[in-house]
Amino acid sequence: MSKKRWLIVPLCVVLCSQGSFAQTLTRKVLGINEMFRLADENSQSIQTYKTGKEVTDEALKAAKSQRLPDISASLSFSYLGDGYLWDRDFKNGQNIPMPHFGNNFALEAQQVIYAGGAISSSITLAELSQQMAALDWQKNRQEIRFLLTGYYLDLYKLNNQVQVLQKNLDLTEQVIRNMEARRTQGTALKNDITVVSMHTNMDNARGGVNFKIAEKMELHNCRFFAEKTVMGIECGSGVIGELPEALAADDFVLMLKRTFDVECVQCNQLLRRPIKTVAICGGAGSFLLPEAIAQGADAFITGEMHYHEYFGHEQEIQIAVIGHYQSEQYTNEIFKSIIEEACPGVVTYLTKTNTNPIIYL
Repeated sequence: MSKKRWLIVPLCVVLCSQGSFAQTLTRKVLGINEMFRLADENSQSIQTYKTGKEVTDEALKAAKSQRLPDISASLSFSYLGDGYLWDRDFKNGQNIPMPHFGNNFALEAQQVIYAGGAISSSITLAELSQQMAALDWQKNRQEIRFLLTGYYLDLYKLNNQVQVLQKNLDLTEQVIRNMEARRTQGTALKNDITVVSMHTNMDNARGGVNFKIAEKMELHNCRFFAEKTVMGIECGSGVIGELPEALAADDFVLMLKRTFDVECVQCNQLLRRPIKTVAICGGAGSFLLPEAIAQGADAFITGEMHYHEYFGHEQEIQIAVIGHYQSEQYTNEIFKSIIEEACPGVVTYLTKTNTNPIIYL
């Protein structure tokens, strides 16, 4: 527990320091390597083990120094006064002159020749102690780094969750604004606005939804591939055509993403042959997949398909699902052209409201 306690201290210092200066300094992203460096500098646990390692380093140096000769030197100076002699009865004393100054110099050298292996054993023991201290220090650093990494990933996860929640809040606010606008403006009937609604009609009409998709992809030789006649009018449930030039499967998918501004395209296994002939059915058109295969299409584009419908067509046909809304998003351009052609001078506007209920995070 003591290791964790000492670990939390530098981590809190780092996090609190960012919060304390947030009002005066720009936001700084703390990388994991920088966090490790701060832990090495501020963790008392790491510093304690590091000090123990340094002590064993010095102990090893001291053990090895026993093999070196021991040399000592000494130098001394002395001073003596004159002597004075007396008889036994302390009479007839006389002064005896003598040298006053003296000095002494000594140099001593010792070298251990044989100590029964004591010195080698002490060096070996010191080396083992040094290795153990180094391993303990590394072990302590790794434990702290593992804990820091766990805390770091938890913070990263929380940060991502905050961003997702913020996006959801933004989307919710947009929905509320749209609802408020509709409530303020009122319904079309209350404002004497004529509503003309046609869905499957445009899906099956010549020049309708599927032909618009083909136009955006610049397909030529376009025709119905599930053709039928209703009340003498030629119509069909899908369109088949040819690309200006054959594309590899991955390039074909990239072209779809650009053309329909989609963030992802759901595909089966990528085809290993060039794609030239393309079958199209906007919206939910998976029921036309067998007919597209029968017509010899290299790829089939639709808005949505069920999970199990992808199976069994590997290397037979390239399935590309771009989204229900995305496949029909250009339909309003059809109505705009019809109105402007039938009613010259009438100003038409395309709505910019995105009604797709599906979002990609």
